[in-house]
Amino acid sequence: MSPMITSSYFSDFMSPVSPSNHNVHDKTSPFYQISTWDSLRNNITTIINKINSNSNAKIKDIILDLLELNLIRGRGIFCRSVLTSQMSRPEFTHVFAALVAL
Repeated sequence: MSPMITSSYFSDFMSPVSPSNHNVHDKTSPFYQISTWDSLRNNITTIINKINSNSNAKIKDIILDLLELNLIRGRGIFCRSVLTSQMSRPEFTHVFAALVAL
């Protein structure tokens, strides 16, 4: 017989990257690094998905949105997002090529 696990065991669990354990404003903290990385990933993916969702999206507006982000830090995210989007929608290959070229 296995011992019963009470619900209080799970309610006491706290994630190691929860904001209550770390200073949110400390740029060297793991929580800050993870949250900014997730934000960058979500922003890049959202901007790239604008191309897939709207065939009338202006490349100029998309490029300006991308340049506002830290593309040096998120270059891998950008490459993966473009490759994934291009494989799912090959009819927009010319748009993705223009986006990467600029």
